Amino acid sequence: MKKVLLFLALGFLVFSCTSSDKKDKPTPPTKKEAVSPPKIDATTWEGYWQLFQEAVAAKDITKLKSLSNIDEKEFEEYIETYLTKEVIELVAKTKASEITESDDTGHGEKVREFSWGDSVTTDEGDVFESGLFFYFKKIDNHYKLMAWLAAG
Repeated sequence: MKKVLLFLALGFLVFSCTSSDKKDKPTPPTKKEAVSPPKIDATTWEGYWQLFQEAVAAKDITKLKSLSNIDEKEFEEYIETYLTKEVIELVAKTKASEITESDDTGHGEKVREFSWGDSVTTDEGDVFESGLFFYFKKIDNHYKLMAWLAAG
């Protein structure tokens, strides 16, 4: 009986030392499969707006062009002018839910309007205002920037 108790005590001691050793040692990293980020669904307004925000933040002209349905010559001519620091910052902080559908934009159908405006008062008291309007709509089941307007 003494031998059994001694054997059990010795086994318990070995087991407890072994398991604590395992806890103290870091587990070697295992090779994992590369996980792709989930694909953003541009057929939804929220998905499209996220893609648009990312492209604007990066000033990724190629990506912005793919997210637009604006004549290529017009796009090339104005995109750099319209992507001012203020516009980039406003796009970044604007939530998709803040840009609602409207049919009173003069485009004859429901579109979403994103706008930025600024006003400057001269020393003489004259006020100069300017604005930039981006219009988005669903074209072939994907949202696109379909028109823009600068005023001022």
